[in-house]
Amino acid sequence: MTTASFDSDRRSAGPELEPFLDALGRVTGKQPRRVGKEWRALCPVHGDTNESLNVAVGDRQPVVAICRSHACEWGDVLSALGFEAPRRAAVHRPTVTPAAPAKTKKAESQQLGKVVAEYRYVDAAGELLYTVTRFDPKDFRQKRPDPEKPGRWRWNLDGVRRVPYRLPELTAAIAAGSVVHLVEGEKDADTLAGLGLAATAHAQGAKNWRAEYAEFFAGAHVVVFPDNDGEGRAWADAACTDLVPVAASVRRVELPDLPPKGDVTDWLAGDRDIEDLERLVDEAPVLTRESADADAAHYEVDAAGMYVTLTGRQRTRLSNFSARIVEDAISDDGVEERTAVTLAVTLGGQTKNVVVSPVSDLANPAKWSMTAFGAAARTEVVRSAADHIRAAVQTLSPPVPRRHIYGHTGWRDVGGRRAYLHGGGALGPDGPVPAVQVDLPPALSPAELVPPADRMAAVTAVLGSLQLLELAPDTVTVPLLGAVWRSVLAPSDFGVWLTGGTGAGKSQLAALAQAHFGAGFTSSTLPGSWSSTGNALEELAFLSKDALLVIDDFAPTGNAADISQLHRTAERVIRAQGNGAGRARMSRDLKVLAPRPPRGTLLGTGEDVPRGQSLRGRLLICHLDRGALDWNALTPAQQRADGGLYAQALAGFVIYLAGRPELLDSHTKRVAARRAELRLAGAHSRTPTTVAELTVAWEALADYAVAIGALTAADRTALLARVGAALRTAAEAQAAEQAETDPAKRFVALVRAALSSGRAHLASPNGHEPDVPGAWGWQGGNPLDEGRAQGVRIGWVTRLGAYLEVTTVMAVAQDMARQLGEPLPVVGRTLTQRLFEAGLLASRDETRKTHHVRLTAQGTRQKVLHLALATLGGGDEGLALDGVAEPS
Repeated sequence: MTTASFDSDRRSAGPELEPFLDALGRVTGKQPRRVGKEWRALCPVHGDTNESLNVAVGDRQPVVAICRSHACEWGDVLSALGFEAPRRAAVHRPTVTPAAPAKTKKAESQQLGKVVAEYRYVDAAGELLYTVTRFDPKDFRQKRPDPEKPGRWRWNLDGVRRVPYRLPELTAAIAAGSVVHLVEGEKDADTLAGLGLAATAHAQGAKNWRAEYAEFFAGAHVVVFPDNDGEGRAWADAACTDLVPVAASVRRVELPDLPPKGDVTDWLAGDRDIEDLERLVDEAPVLTRESADADAAHYEVDAAGMYVTLTGRQRTRLSNFSARIVEDAISDDGVEERTAVTLAVTLGGQTKNVVVSPVSDLANPAKWSMTAFGAAARTEVVRSAADHIRAAVQTLSPPVPRRHIYGHTGWRDVGGRRAYLHGGGALGPDGPVPAVQVDLPPALSPAELVPPADRMAAVTAVLGSLQLLELAPDTVTVPLLGAVWRSVLAPSDFGVWLTGGTGAGKSQLAALAQAHFGAGFTSSTLPGSWSSTGNALEELAFLSKDALLVIDDFAPTGNAADISQLHRTAERVIRAQGNGAGRARMSRDLKVLAPRPPRGTLLGTGEDVPRGQSLRGRLLICHLDRGALDWNALTPAQQRADGGLYAQALAGFVIYLAGRPELLDSHTKRVAARRAELRLAGAHSRTPTTVAELTVAWEALADYAVAIGALTAADRTALLARVGAALRTAAEAQAAEQAETDPAKRFVALVRAALSSGRAHLASPNGHEPDVPGAWGWQGGNPLDEGRAQGVRIGWVTRLGAYLEVTTVMAVAQDMARQLGEPLPVVGRTLTQRLFEAGLLASRDETRKTHHVRLTAQGTRQKVLHLALATLGGGDEGLALDGVAEPS
């Protein structure tokens, strides 16, 4: 159509259609053409090439447009054209209202011609799944019952299980051992069924055979009849390839003397009968898997690309590139194994390697070829080109050995023996284990252990490591070095936390501990940072199996949201470490995946400590005061780390452990024994176990040092005594800190602060100023005038104690806690229970078995918490009992 004729036809379409047609031409690049009272256009939604969109003026709405090919939704068409569906007509743009999909035979015939047949697809029980409607002129559409509007249809197959046509008859024929006839279309299936044969087809024609259809033919004797055209033969190729592995037998019958595009109905119409058809079936050979594959495709490669030759067809180019498999590998992270292949992709004489993972992505050649060569790599527009390219690559590639690549550190069974994985391979009882490959993420890539050359080198390395104890107080260096030795024994459920002000040397000291796992670790290349995302840190903690993981620089700064986010990240990582559990994960197909818990030992550093009593209970906290680090001794220690001395010390220890697997296997029992010996007053319930863990690790290291001659028995005894004293001191200091974070004690402290700062007050039971008003939040006053109450009244006070109104006092305390940046982790009944457990309640209601009591104050009964005056810092001198009914 010329531009002039289109413009003339468009104007004649009327004001309703003209803007719509303009948009279609502009968006699709092809002007709509008029056919009778309708317009035919390219559908702007699905990449149309066949003018599948019918456009016309509707009876009850200005514009009707139906996509005959893909049944594209009206809203999608509008969006593609830049329109919206307005509620009322605009002045200068068309009112485009979606037409409901053809719901009646009359509407269908108006848009798609006359309905000549409807083919019902049902499940094995005969329940309707969907229907294929055939029109004249020849066209097809699929519809399914609308689950939200009984009796109406949705013109698509979204979410519907696809099944073969005449499924109940197919199932019965297979059960009876009858031959099943597979044809391209429903009309042909009905033709054969009319002759008494079991026949089936599938929806949407030859281009839409699905491999999943093959499962319905399990155990069947199948005969496949292709139409006489290229599409028919390609359909039969695909169907036979999928059917041969599952069916009892498969035959393929090419009907003789068919006209172009002719089918089995056309063949039978030519004065032939069922006996003629059955004779051809009997003469057709039974296909085997090899013959089906051989008949289906033959692949070739030359400098111009990859080619396929299908049975009865010419050689067809699949791509302008070629590829071959040069490496086949399994990546093993200890929980999941992922396969990957490396392809050598060649285009225009150049070859580049591309890693394809998962291997199923071989079926997506556009992805991996464009990764290698960008837009220059081209996959031809050929039916099943992607599948053919995958098959060609696999068929034409020479055999390659499969390699096993580990993706984590730590202990694994390799070749039937215990071995420790690191970035450079693996260490066993005899030293390096040959032919073990480990591929770690960049953050862990410096993790390489180099075994000492001989016993004297091992002695030098261990003694050099022990010299690190002198860099700072024992309460710091003993836990830090202990975490190094402990980490290689097994996954742990605790961490060590090094805290101190800026410039104290936290990162430098932590880097020396991390350098035991590789000389490449320095204060600037520590594996983790608290500024990273929780997901990234959890993955590092998972891959750092049986190893130390330093996460550096916990420094809450910025606005309140930034600070809260940092604390949430720390809580997530530390809680996972303490619980030994990873978060549940789900795949894209909604399958629950194996969790990825932390598997090493955490060493965190920061200017602050993460919030929460429970969280801190999972850590052994070490304070590095400014000036406590020996900076003069630090530089030589860093030089030894750069030279790999500390990595040699750990490598020797690991080799020693590999030859004594009973030490690894009995670790839990030895910790339990040490735990039973410890008596740490006031400590968190987890702290004694943490101390026992580090003690057992130091004992193992000391035994190794004695075994190689680095320490004498007396040296060992002295070292372990020093270790025990340092760990006990650190634990006792932490117990005092834990008490300060106890929610019950913090609550009392916050209430006292609210009273002393004027944010709250306590009144006498009659609502007036109490005796000793300054102690209970009152200001000023003289002997003749009552003082002024400050802030919110949170309760009442008598000589028998303070009576706190539950809801109000908890709100005031929590508000103050939030302003201080550390909200109370528990409130309400839980906090009340904690107050009772801590002995901070002066009385409770024994009759009702509740922790609060009832008090009559200011004329009403109140629910209150009863605390002793001394608990809130007040005395009882001069306090009156006026107007109070004592608690009951």
